[in-house]
This record gives sequence, structure tokens and C-alpha cells, in this order.
Amino acid sequence: MKIGFDLDGVLCDCSGTILNFERVFEKMNVDNIDKIDQYYYKERKPLLNPKLFMGEQDIGFCITSRPRKFRDVTNRWMNKYYSDIPVYLLKNEIKAKDCVSFDDIMRRVAIEKIKLIEELKLDVYIDDTPNIIYWMRKLNTGVKFIQYGGLL
Repeated sequence: MKIGFDLDGVLCDCSGTILNFERVFEKMNVDNIDKIDQYYYKERKPLLNPKLFMGEQDIGFCITSRPRKFRDVTNRWMNKYYSDIPVYLLKNEIKAKDCVSFDDIMRRVAIEKIKLIEELKLDVYIDDTPNIIYWMRKLNTGVKFIQYGGLL
């Protein structure tokens, strides 16, 4: 079976508070925001051990909507904790400024993740974001989508 995992909030911890501050800093044009982000992503702690969901014959994948500019720090983090699981960033980055609402952001992220899920021919995908899971199920492709974690 091919099993996909979201990164932030599933395989590693995620601080919504810090990410919200990041958005405020961006609006204020704070210098060194990329350095702050690099440090944030580098220092994430593992949450879920994907091997607990996988049998010997299963293959794991990680799909994240992190911005592409963090590809290197993301790959280093994955190699440190889960070196046998490849990580995929969305092919089309979703930018909040291009969306009309929060729901639009979630729908667009779900669509982009589904493209990778279909390309990789995943059987199951685990994500922590309820709105993304909602859209993935609504746009169902025959894949089983599981919500794990997430904020209420």
C-alpha cells in the first residue's frame, strides 16, 4: 500500500501562533523573515512516526504545502528524521494573497495535493487540516483521506 503523510502537523509539530506572527511580519516588511522561517522549519520536532502506520510492504510519501523556498531545509529535516520517505512540495504554490477566502486557500491546497496523490498513486493520505480533508473527500479520487491531529 502507498501511504502519504502531510508534514506540518502530522510528521512534525507545527505552531500556528508562530506562523501567524510570520504573516504579520511579512505585512510589516520585517527584515530577515526568511531567516526566521528557516530557523522555524529547521527546529520542528517529530510528531508521528509514519512507520507505525506502515507494514513491511508499504511505501511512505510526504506531501507538504510549504513554500518552495524552504525545499532545502525541508529535505534536510526529512533526511534527519525520516530518510527513507521522499518529500514532495506542491508544484503550484498557493499564495494567500491570490485567494478570495480561507476556504478558497484550503480548496486550492487540496486540489494541488490531490494532483500529487494521484501522480504517486497513493492509497491513503493523512492530513491534520480539517478543511483540507473536507475538500479532498469532496473531490474524492478513490483515495482514503484520514484526518489526524489538527486544531479544533
